Formats: sequence, structure tokens, C-alpha cells
Amino acid sequence: MNLLSGANARKSEVFVWKFFGNTKHIGQVRIEYMRKNRKDFCISPIEGQEHIVHELIYLQDWVDLYIPESLALLRCSLKSIDSPQRYFLKIPVFAGQVERRKSLRLHVHDSSEVKLTFSKSVTMLNTMSQRFTKDCFDLSSGGFSFLVSKMELKFFQVNDSIQAMEIKTKDWMTVVTSSIRSILEVEPDEFNNLPYKVWRINCAFTSIDKNSQKYLEKFIFERIKNDLSDISDA
Repeated sequence: MNLLSGANARKSEVFVWKFFGNTKHIGQVRIEYMRKNRKDFCISPIEGQEHIVHELIYLQDWVDLYIPESLALLRCSLKSIDSPQRYFLKIPVFAGQVERRKSLRLHVHDSSEVKLTFSKSVTMLNTMSQRFTKDCFDLSSGGFSFLVSKMELKFFQVNDSIQAMEIKTKDWMTVVTSSIRSILEVEPDEFNNLPYKVWRINCAFTSIDKNSQKYLEKFIFERIKNDLSDISDA
């Protein structure tokens, strides 16, 4: 209740989100008001988001909300729809606060708009070092992932540190340190269009400045909103 009341008072950004297949869709809403005696609250879409918000909420039992300001995730039961643009949700009994290393991720691999450049060494019979430039597969303010081939895989192990990695977008660059948290096989299929099996290297930031984290949070949500606008226009 305090979390929602605070977001209402500060007119914080609030997003409805849902996965359809492997694609994430979001719509931006505002908290209209609270009804503490009825244990519910009202949300409505911001201008231009009416259609996507309706698609994300209509005929659903549960509505997932994300409040970036507090990194809060809430799952609320849909109580009623007062009109096509006003939705009443029950006060959730549970709210999760997302750690930054587990922040909502954005898939960027298809666009090649985020590049990773770094050096990595491995010791086998001899010490070998290689310079990598990779398209970022997905990205959050807490971490990222990228794909490697079977030949490249020998350079990467869980818990390895990657020092002095450059992360670049068209208009921005930062240098971070990260740690490899997991390595997953990715088989080619009709959805990813990969020509052969690759491995996904999942990393978490161990050193990143606050301005860079804020930039990534803004970049991710602006990108999602732009993608959503393209979908709505189509």
C-alpha cells in the first residue's frame, strides 16, 4: 500500500508488461487513485498507450506492473474494468523489489545496436589471449549476455572475470568489469535463425558507475517504448 501510494503521489512511471511467446510487450499507465477501504486502486493508460494497455489487461486474471523508480514488481488481480481506459486492481499481497543485477532485460541482438569489446585469455598448454567484438544479445542495468562459437567457448568459464570491457551504443560508451554467471547452449531453430549451435555467456556487472546504470535503465525503457510504438502503428 505504501509503495503504491508513494508512486501515486510522485506521479511515478508505471508499466504494465507481459510476454507473448518470446517477445516482451509493455504499456505505460498512471495510478489514478487508491481506495484503501476497498483494498484496490485504479490505473489508466497515458495518452497514446490506450490500445496496448487494453490488449495487455483485457481478459487477464493477473496484471503485472513494474515501477522503475523503486525497481518494484507487482502482480495484481484484475478486479473490474470501469471503462475501456480505467482498470481497478486489487492491492497485491506480494511485491518484489528487483536487485539491479536482475533488472528487466532487453533483447538487442537482432539490431546489433549494442557492441561489446574486450580481451579474454585462457591457459591450457599455453596462455592464449584474444580480442573479441560481440553484438550484445540482451542487456539490463545489472548485466548482459552475448553468443560465442564452439571455437571461442574455451575462453569462457563460469565465475571468470572480464576486465575493462567496453559497451557501446551509437551515442554512448562506458567501461565495465563483469563476472560470468552461467553458460547456456543455444540450438538453432526457426525463431533464432542461427546457422549452428552457439553458447550464450550470461554476465553480471561487478563494477559499473551509477551514471552508466541510469543510462542503461533509460535506454532499455525508451527502446521498449519505441518498439511498442512500431507494433501499435503496424
